Amino acid sequence: MTKEGFELLKQYEGCSLIAYKCPANIWTIGYGSTYYLDYSKVQEGDKINMDLANKMLKHTVEDFEKSVHYLLNGLYLPEQCISALVCFAYNVGITAFAKSTLLRIIKDNKNNLKDIEIQFKRWNKANGKVLEGLVNRRNAEFVLYKKGVLSQYSKQEQEKIFSSQFKCNYK
Repeated sequence: MTKEGFELLKQYEGCSLIAYKCPANIWTIGYGSTYYLDYSKVQEGDKINMDLANKMLKHTVEDFEKSVHYLLNGLYLPEQCISALVCFAYNVGITAFAKSTLLRIIKDNKNNLKDIEIQFKRWNKANGKVLEGLVNRRNAEFVLYKKGVLSQYSKQEQEKIFSSQFKCNYK
């Protein structure tokens, strides 16, 4: 996970040292953790300190990063792309990411920025409601992903590859 990705995740998760119900109605603490280091569930009334919040975040991010790499099945992506996908999966859950059209499109063509952007932006709701925070988060995650893709190519190669961006094949 890049520093930029880690900061993006912390920014959008925020930190609460007292358990609260997230918009998806799940007990959460720290930086969006729903489980402790011993894998026990966060419960109503729980309290932690900042040191534990940071340890939980680091541990959970490492787990998500391993899972994202596993799901990519050997596909090489620059670290910014991995960071964007870890941030995304951290928010929606690894199972949802594993079943997502976003992952399928990336595996089909990791450079298909048009369709990848559409897929990131689809995940903007909690309990059926569009949330501005999720809209902003998905935009930031896509920008980080795109930055990683473009970092692989010179300006000339970027123009050649991306000037006639692929047709949108996925809805």
